[in-house]
Parts: sequence; C-alpha cells; structure tokens
Amino acid sequence: MRLLSPALLFEPARPEPPPPAAADPVILPPTWLTPKRPPALPAMYVSLGAMQALDIYTTLRAVGAGAREQNPVVARLGGHAAAMAAYKAVTTAGTIFAAERMWKKNRVGAVVVMAIANGVTAAVAARNIHVAKAQRAR
Repeated sequence: MRLLSPALLFEPARPEPPPPAAADPVILPPTWLTPKRPPALPAMYVSLGAMQALDIYTTLRAVGAGAREQNPVVARLGGHAAAMAAYKAVTTAGTIFAAERMWKKNRVGAVVVMAIANGVTAAVAARNIHVAKAQRAR
C-alpha cells in the first residue's frame, strides 16, 4: 500500500480548462464600407449614378426636341432609353470599379477620378438641358 504525501492532501485542486468555445463566424463589411474610406467616396458613387440618369433624361429630351447626339457611341443607340440605360450602367460600373482598384494604391487619385467623373457628367447633362431649350425655342 502506498501512502499519500501530506502535500498532496492539501494541494488545491486545479480547475479544468474551459472547453473550447465555438468560433463565431467573422463577417467583414464590404470593402467600400470600411472606415478607411472617406464618406465622400461612396457618396460620389451614388451621385455618379444619379448624374448618369440625369444625362439619359436630358439626352432623350434634347434628341426629342430635334438635337443630334454628339457622342458617336451613344448616337448608335438610336435614342432608345433602355439601350442608353444599359450603356450608362456599364460605364458607371466600370468607373466605380476603376476607382475601387485605384483606391488600393492611390487613395487621393480615386477621389479625384470620381470627382472628375461626376463633374464631367454633370456638365454634359447641363449642356443637354441648354441644347434642348435652344431647340425648343426654334
């Protein structure tokens, strides 16, 4: 028979380690929602879509008033709203995609590109409004 040492009798019990917890899935937000981006960049994405929609509307109004489309690519669409919307959706998505890729290496450049794209599209829409008014005055 073996005798127990008095030290073993009074040694405090070691708590068992807790069972491993189930790992919670890590859900990351989309890259354009990360806090690293300035709030202006996603806003410029939305405003570019709005400017493109305004461009479609003003182009159709100007062409309907008798003006001729100056953009040779859009002129081939023949003034069909659905074809113009598809074209503008593709170009808008391409611009946003390019800005997102640019953001990874040149953050200021991505914001500048979006600001320029918004400004140019707004200027085109404003010109369309001017042309439509001039055509109606004739």
